[in-house]
Amino acid sequence: MRSWCEVLVEQELFQSVTQRFRRHVMMTRLPKVRVDRLADAIKVISEMFAEISGYISGHSHAYRQSGTKPTEGKLEQDWRKLQQAVDRYESVEPHPTKDVP
Repeated sequence: MRSWCEVLVEQELFQSVTQRFRRHVMMTRLPKVRVDRLADAIKVISEMFAEISGYISGHSHAYRQSGTKPTEGKLEQDWRKLQQAVDRYESVEPHPTKDVP
């Protein structure tokens, strides 16, 4: 899930404007970034990323958390939370504008 979060940010949230191991920035893709929805998606994804990183033994964490693993139910819940964040970000519902009475 941790790698999936990284790819999600790179390809979906930032629409591949910049990519790992690429020299160039794809400026023509910049208008595709849904800036009005970034904050919500970033909040969920960054919280999940931090939580997932806590389970990785190579990362520093509190002694009490050392060696703990999530349950299958917890992983399914986390996966649903990430999927919902992506669905809200990508939804095609019309955006309210200030100009519409």
